[in-house]
Amino acid sequence: MKTLVLSLLRLGDFIQHQQAFEDENTHFLVNDLFYPQLKHHPRMYFFSRRRLQKILVEKNYNWMHAFVVLEREIQFLKKLGFDRVIDASHTHLSRAVVSLVQDSASHEKNPWLPYLDLYLGAQASPVFHGLSLIARAAGKNPPMLMAAMQTRIKRKILFQVTSSDPKKNMELTEWRQMIKELFHRQPHLEISILTAPEDKEKCEQMFPDEKIVSWDWPTLESRIDQFDALVSLDTSVLHLAAKKKVPTFGIFLGSANAMKSAPYLLESQVMTSTVSCYPCDHHQTCPKASHLCEQSFSRADLVLAIESFILNQTLNRPRAGFNLFVVESNQGEFFLRETNASANSVLQQKLAQRTWAHFLDEKPIDAKDLLDLSLSHQQCHDMIQDLQKDLDGLQTRQNHNFNQTWIQAFQVFQKASDFQGSSWESRLQLQESLIGQLSNSLQSHLNLVGKEISWLSI
Repeated sequence: MKTLVLSLLRLGDFIQHQQAFEDENTHFLVNDLFYPQLKHHPRMYFFSRRRLQKILVEKNYNWMHAFVVLEREIQFLKKLGFDRVIDASHTHLSRAVVSLVQDSASHEKNPWLPYLDLYLGAQASPVFHGLSLIARAAGKNPPMLMAAMQTRIKRKILFQVTSSDPKKNMELTEWRQMIKELFHRQPHLEISILTAPEDKEKCEQMFPDEKIVSWDWPTLESRIDQFDALVSLDTSVLHLAAKKKVPTFGIFLGSANAMKSAPYLLESQVMTSTVSCYPCDHHQTCPKASHLCEQSFSRADLVLAIESFILNQTLNRPRAGFNLFVVESNQGEFFLRETNASANSVLQQKLAQRTWAHFLDEKPIDAKDLLDLSLSHQQCHDMIQDLQKDLDGLQTRQNHNFNQTWIQAFQVFQKASDFQGSSWESRLQLQESLIGQLSNSLQSHLNLVGKEISWLSI
């Protein structure tokens, strides 16, 4: 099936959309702003966004000419004969383009679409990664979570210290001192600084002892896997590194939302601020007198977190002012675990993700789907094996049907969510309340077979 995917957002979004949809029959429509970076990619078409904006804004142009330009592009795309058009951007513009290119709109009911719409423009975080939501809303399975390439010691480290978005930046003087301290603690490191061409001279002055690289996008694509790890505050480069299986450490400031756009790679780490205004809206400038999300954590905190990452460890007890997350798998689903979260909190988050997936996929849930939630605790492996053996005989020995109790509770949620006039916001509240009940139910049933709940840590 010949498919056109509309990826009319940012460069990092395109990289993720490529992971979700690319095959030999998939073509992409992207903004012409990224022509220099993506012109070498096959099956790529460029939407004349800059030209249209120029016509509509500058007084020397007749704004009606924008309709002529747009009509020509739409007719060109229609002549290519796509069997399906997928909107991976979910903006007013992309939806309008889909309706123009696709002769007949799809009326297929997909429960993932309203869930995606609920979270896509909101500052709140969903329980699924943004890439997973985009794929499922298009009727596809999310891409498989891959493991990063393994090195015993990360030696060659690439730091990206600048971003095109001022809200995501840190002061270069802070970067300089932080890298000096890190090198003092780990003198085996070979550090390179990645920067945009316009910032190269400034970085050469700021980092006289480090190698400065200022590559175009095709060169970066071909060379980024030469490094053992990437530390970056730019999500586009983080997504590229994750695609190439390079271990990544992301510093998410400003509008960078960890759950929506963290690197889609196992064992990646993400550091975020804890200030109340984080994450902010992507389209607004920072309204604060100073950059609060950068100031919420100290240089020492950042050095310790990055050093742990380089040594293939995790800083399990971060100090106040920032959160540290690790990318893990929840039965194959992307899961962002907060390193200092309690075991019960992690358990409830994983249960929330499982129940939402079953509900939105409209599939029945089985209690056996939940047993692996405890398997990751190594010292409890034998106990869990005993629990699996006991599960089949639980009804006879305890006169209680574990599986049936779970299904009944889940059906309560389904009925509540199907109630006429119920909004998705109210469904979310119902679901969050039920998740707490289900977590307690699971724990009580585990206690029925004589297991202590204290070992339910993830």
